[in-house]
Amino acid sequence: MHFELHYRSGEVIRVGDRVRLAGGWIGVVVEIFLPGTPLADQFLQPRGGIIVEGEKGGNFVLGPGDYDWDDLELLERGQPQMGSQ
Repeated sequence: MHFELHYRSGEVIRVGDRVRLAGGWIGVVVEIFLPGTPLADQFLQPRGGIIVEGEKGGNFVLGPGDYDWDDLELLERGQPQMGSQ
C-alpha cells in the first residue's frame, strides 16, 4: 500500500523535512507512521501521522485531522533518504 501525507501546500511530507508547527514551534520530521500500525495505535492516530523532533528539545506527534495539522508548514527539505524517490 502506498501511503503519503501532505502539507497544506500539497507537497509530500518526508522524513528529514524542517517544519514549523502552530505557535512557531520548529523541528524536523523524524518519523512518518502508517494507519493501523503500533505507532498509530500508541498515539491514537488512526489515519497515521508524523513525529517531529523540536530544535529546542521535545517531540510532537501530529496526524491528519488534528487541530494543528493545517498549521504544519515546510521550511526546508531534508536530505533525500537512501531508496526514496
